[in-house]
Amino acid sequence: MSNEPMDRRGCRCLSWRRQDPNHVIIVQKASATSKDDAVNSGQGQRTTASAGEEQIQPDSEIPGTPSTAAAKSAGGDEALLAELRPANAGPPCRIEKTERRGIRLEQLVGLVGLLRRCCSEDGAISTWRGDSIHSPTRGQPIRLQSVNLYHLNERLIIPATVRWACSFVEVLARNPEAQVPEYFVSHWWGEPVVHFVSCLQAFSKARRLKNAVFWVCAYANNQHNLQAEVSDDPSQSSFRSAMALTKGTVVVLDSLATPFRRVWCSFELFTTLKDQSKTLDIATFFTDGDLLPEIIQESWPTSEGRAESRDVLHVPGGRADLVTDGIIPEDDQRKGEMVKFGHISKPALPADIKAMRESTFSLEVAFRGYDTAIETSNATVDSDRVHILNCIVGASDLDAPPPAKHPSYDKVNQTIRSRLAMAVICQAVRSGKPDGVERSFQAMCEDPDRTELRMEVPGTEFSDEMMGILAQRLPGGLQTLRLNLGGTKATDLAGMRLGEALGRLANLSSFELYVNSKEMTNAVPAALAQSWTPSSKLTSLSLTFTSLKVDDAGAATFAEGLRHLKSLTYFRVGFSYTKITGVGVSAVAQAMRSATALTDLGFTVNNTAVGSDGAIAVADAFASLPHINEIWVGFYNSKVGDDGAAAVYKAAAALSNVANFFADFRNTSVSQWPTRVNSLDELRSAVDAGEAEGKQRARGTRPGSASKGRR
Repeated sequence: MSNEPMDRRGCRCLSWRRQDPNHVIIVQKASATSKDDAVNSGQGQRTTASAGEEQIQPDSEIPGTPSTAAAKSAGGDEALLAELRPANAGPPCRIEKTERRGIRLEQLVGLVGLLRRCCSEDGAISTWRGDSIHSPTRGQPIRLQSVNLYHLNERLIIPATVRWACSFVEVLARNPEAQVPEYFVSHWWGEPVVHFVSCLQAFSKARRLKNAVFWVCAYANNQHNLQAEVSDDPSQSSFRSAMALTKGTVVVLDSLATPFRRVWCSFELFTTLKDQSKTLDIATFFTDGDLLPEIIQESWPTSEGRAESRDVLHVPGGRADLVTDGIIPEDDQRKGEMVKFGHISKPALPADIKAMRESTFSLEVAFRGYDTAIETSNATVDSDRVHILNCIVGASDLDAPPPAKHPSYDKVNQTIRSRLAMAVICQAVRSGKPDGVERSFQAMCEDPDRTELRMEVPGTEFSDEMMGILAQRLPGGLQTLRLNLGGTKATDLAGMRLGEALGRLANLSSFELYVNSKEMTNAVPAALAQSWTPSSKLTSLSLTFTSLKVDDAGAATFAEGLRHLKSLTYFRVGFSYTKITGVGVSAVAQAMRSATALTDLGFTVNNTAVGSDGAIAVADAFASLPHINEIWVGFYNSKVGDDGAAAVYKAAAALSNVANFFADFRNTSVSQWPTRVNSLDELRSAVDAGEAEGKQRARGTRPGSASKGRR
C-alpha cells in the first residue's frame, strides 16, 4: 500500500482507545490507490457481536490490534499505537453507511490528550517528522502544536486501521447510533489538529450541544477503499450524503483561509448555502504563543441553563473565534447583560450578544475569502477538481475539460463571498477602515439572487458615508431587510439615504429597523414614509425609534406614508424617549386603521409625555382591525391615566380573535386598573373586575381596596 496521501481532500486512517474500556477514542484514515489494494489489505468478513452489534473481523485472527507487523509496515509508532488500542481490544463496530460515521467531540479531545501524553516537554512526538509532500511542515520535526491531519494520516490513521481496513469511526464506535453526526465539517488537512479541535469545541459550547458529533472526512471515510466513498460524481459522494444528513456545516479556517482555495471546500460551502434549511457557521483560531495544549476540567454550560464538568482542550494563548448563522443558544442565554452602545447602556438583546461575541473574528481571514474563485481552486487529485467544476456547470460528461469561465462559477463565488461578508460585516464596520467596509458591502450585496439581508452593527462606527455605500449596493430583489443601527454614528443623512434606497426595492415585503440616536430627527421617519407608495408590497414592518428628536410633526408625516401600507399583517413601532405626545400617537393610530389585514400589532411610547388621549386613540383603532391576533402596547413612564388604560383593556377584550396580549402602564397615573398585563387571561380578569367596580360605583357602593391588589 502506498504511503502517499490520497486527499480527495486529503485522506487516510487511524484508530485508538484509552485505558478505560468504557471510553474509546479512535481516529481513522487510509489510502488505497485502487480497489485491488483494498481487497489485498485484508478487508475481512463480518460477524455479529454478542451485544447484537455487527462488528468487523479480520480474515485471520492476529493477537493485538493492529498487528505489530502491519503497524510497522504502515509506518506507525509502536508505543503510541499500543496506547491507542490495547492488545485485548475487541474488533471494530460496523457502521455501513459512511454518512453516519460521525466523530464525537470528546473523542477528538481525547485524541489530543493521547498525543499530549506521548510527547516530550517541548512537544516533540517520538521520532515523527513531516514526510507528506502535502504537509506545510514537510521534513521538520513534528511537535504537538503543529500536528496536522497529514501527520496523523501517515503516523496513526493508516497504521491503526490497516488490519481492519475500515474507517476510524468504526474502530472507535461502541454504539453506532451515538456516532450519527449533527454537523458537517469543511476544512483543510494542513491546519494544526489542536486548532481544529479547539474550533469545534468553541462551536459546540456556543450552540450548547450536549453531545456534539461531527462528520469529518478523515475519520468517516474508509481510507482503504476511497473509491467506494468518493464517486466520480461529487453529488453522489459520501461528502454530499453527509451534508444531506446533518443540520449544517462548520467551516474551520486556518490563518490563510486555505479552504477557500480548495475546490472540495468551495463545493461543500456552495452545497450548504443552496439549502436554506442548513446552517453555515465559520470558525478560526488565533494564537500568540507556542505553549503546549492541556486537557483540563471546565464547567460547560448546557441548553437548559445548567453547567456540567467536562474534559476540554485548553491552548494557552489561543482563542477560537466563531461567526454563527443567526442567533444561537449562547446569545439567548446571555440576553439581559448590560452593554453600552454609544452613549447609552441597556440590557443586551440576543443580537447584541452575537455582535459582541463575533467582534474578535479575524478580518484578514475573512477578506481572503472575498477572493474566492472556485474555477481556480485546487485539489490534491486533479480529477476531483474536474468532476466538481463539471458538476457545478451541469455538464453531462464529468470527465471532459471544464470551461474556464461559466455563469455557474460566478454564482458559486458570489454566494460564498456574500455569506462570508454577512458574517463579518459588524467586524468590518468596527474596524473603521473604509476600504474594508466597502469590500464587505460589495461582497455582501453582489449575490444577484439574494432576497434577504440582515445587518447587525449596534454600537459601531457605522456612519452616513457607510450608509451611502450600502444604499447604492442593496440588491434590487431584496424581500427582507433588517438593520440594527443602535448606538452608531448615523445621522439624518443616513436615514435619508436609506429612504431613497427603500424606494427602489419594489419587492420588499419585510423591513425592520432599529435606531437609537440623539443625532436623528423628524427627517428619518419622514424619509421612510416617503418611500412607501400605494404599490408597496410590505406585509411586515418593525420600526424602533429610540431617543430620536421626533415630535408630533414627525409622527404626522410618518403617518401619511403609513396609510399606503394596506397589506400589512405585522406592524410594530416604537417612539420611546422621543418628544411625541398624544397628538402624534393619534395620527399614527388613525393611519393604522387602513391596514385592515393586521394580525400582529405593537405600539410602544415608553418614557414620553403621551397622555390618555394617545392610549384612547390606539384603543379606538382596534375596532378597525378585525383580524388582530396579538397586541403589545407600552406606555411605561408616560402620562396615561385610568381612562386611557381602561380604553385599551376594554377595546382589546372586545376583539374575538386576540390570543396574546401584553400591556405596560407602570410608572403612570393609572391606579384603578392593573399597570401590567401579560396574557389574555389577565386581560379578561382585569376587564371583569373593572366592570364590577364600575357597577359598584354606580350603586354608590364603596369599592374598597380591591383595585390596589391588581396593580
